[in-house]
Amino acid sequence: EFSFIDVRLPDERAAAPLPADAGAEPLDYDASDKYMALPKDRRIVFACADGGRSLDVASYFLGHGFTHVYALRGGFGAW
Repeated sequence: EFSFIDVRLPDERAAAPLPADAGAEPLDYDASDKYMALPKDRRIVFACADGGRSLDVASYFLGHGFTHVYALRGGFGAW
């Protein structure tokens, strides 16, 4: 099991929505405690428009002790 998290900002998501079956949950930037409470070995995949922001977010989670975090290379543009 894993979490698939869309780290694009709300205006980016509105301009280029994902198909409903993509299963990505938008990152709630105001509720970091929600994510920090996840098990540290939870598999988490982050994605953004081009891969840059998701790599930054994945690095942040690695720095907070998560062991299985990934960034979608190339972002949704490559998907």
